[in-house]
Amino acid sequence: AGSYGGVAFMMQAVLFVMAMIGLIGWPSSVYLLQQLRGGALAGSQLSLIVLCFAGASALSIAIWLAGMRSGVQALERMGD
Repeated sequence: AGSYGGVAFMMQAVLFVMAMIGLIGWPSSVYLLQQLRGGALAGSQLSLIVLCFAGASALSIAIWLAGMRSGVQALERMGD
């Protein structure tokens, strides 16, 4: 866990969690605040919320794909 790879993984995991909190937390708070006030979301707010959720989805899929590719490559190298 204290090796270079372990520390790099932990730093990347923390950055991923922080990005997800930002991309999902902000839109959720805007939506809940508007619900509390009893108002409707403005068009620009709704667009930003959709963009943030799409960004969070794209980031999750990209990281998953990168991890799967890396794992497959490692398994292929072990087979040689």
